[in-house]
Amino acid sequence: MNWRDALANLTGEQIFERIIAEQARPCRPAKYKKGDTVQTNYSGFPNSPALTTHVVINVYSKDDGWNGASDHGYALSPIPRGAKYYLDEGWLTPVKQPQRSKS
Repeated sequence: MNWRDALANLTGEQIFERIIAEQARPCRPAKYKKGDTVQTNYSGFPNSPALTTHVVINVYSKDDGWNGASDHGYALSPIPRGAKYYLDEGWLTPVKQPQRSKS
């Protein structure tokens, strides 16, 4: 069963109850904070394998009115090619810090 069939089987009241339950769910903590360095392959081109590095300059949460797919959206500097102002959490990965050996 796909999502359309599942949605078609729900009554209007059940859909409304699911929306209310989603809104009542507490917001998860943000994965990244201002100043963190992140990478993304979001470039406005399909199947682009290149990762670009960005700095988080602002964090938006559902509590602040963010209405993206995840609980948080991130404003990045520089803005990735093709993005409006911010990206959803799912597009970002942390930059691994190089291991420093003790000499």
